[in-house]
Amino acid sequence: GEERNSKNNMSAAGAENSENDGDFGRDTDNNAAGGAPLLNGDEGEGGEGEGEGGEGEGAEGEGAGEGQIGVSATCPCFNAQDLDKASTDIASGSYTFYPETTCKGKDSASATNSITYTNDEMGYPAMLGYEVTTGECRKSDMIFMASAPEEAACRSLLNDKCTEHSSVFAAAAAAASATCPCFDTEDLDKAAEDVASGSYTFRSATTCTGSDSGSTGIVYTNDSTGYSIMMGCEVRANSCRKSDMFRETSASENSACRSLITSKCVEHSSIFAAAAAANTNE
Repeated sequence: GEERNSKNNMSAAGAENSENDGDFGRDTDNNAAGGAPLLNGDEGEGGEGEGEGGEGEGAEGEGAGEGQIGVSATCPCFNAQDLDKASTDIASGSYTFYPETTCKGKDSASATNSITYTNDEMGYPAMLGYEVTTGECRKSDMIFMASAPEEAACRSLLNDKCTEHSSVFAAAAAAASATCPCFDTEDLDKAAEDVASGSYTFRSATTCTGSDSGSTGIVYTNDSTGYSIMMGCEVRANSCRKSDMFRETSASENSACRSLITSKCVEHSSIFAAAAAANTNE
């Protein structure tokens, strides 16, 4: 009697499960390759099949994560915050901006691109800013090697920030074109003081020549070390100089340099005349 009841119960259970779980059976066929229809009658085994499917999804997600790590190289020299800080520095007007190199390689896969400026407070230009070129990148005056993916990451960052801060760089470029990139009135006053001190060799032939296109400046040398070290400030046809550091100039920059020198040549004319008279070396 128990055996017959067992068979009847199993048969009834199987029929009931077969009717209620028809949809589940189709899901099992779709989601569990090789799933036997007989498993439909066993909810526990069906649940296990779903669990295995969940594990498959988890494994797929993990694989995607590993793949992302492999391709998401970062720039070894700078990040977005560094470039934002550079833009803020340039906007402050406290540094010497280099529009001739900033964002000139934008959107190129090989040309040099940068945000470049210098700190001239120490009497010489200390390199600041960020740059990327083939196989390497720069942070201030520190250069790092960059793999192809790292270089691409640097270029992407610079491209984005060149676009984002384009108005800052345009304004800084306009301001720079109206000023002399090599020296200012304080530099020229200091040069006049040096000449008046008599501690240097005054070069009257190239000082205050009044030229509108050739060389003019406040020029002297330090000969105390046994050889002549170029000093003073000067503007030439397409460049300007402070001490022994030259820089190319645009037409407007060149004009600004000449205007400064002309003004200071008039202001300090008596100093230069006295120095020329005392200088027996020329």
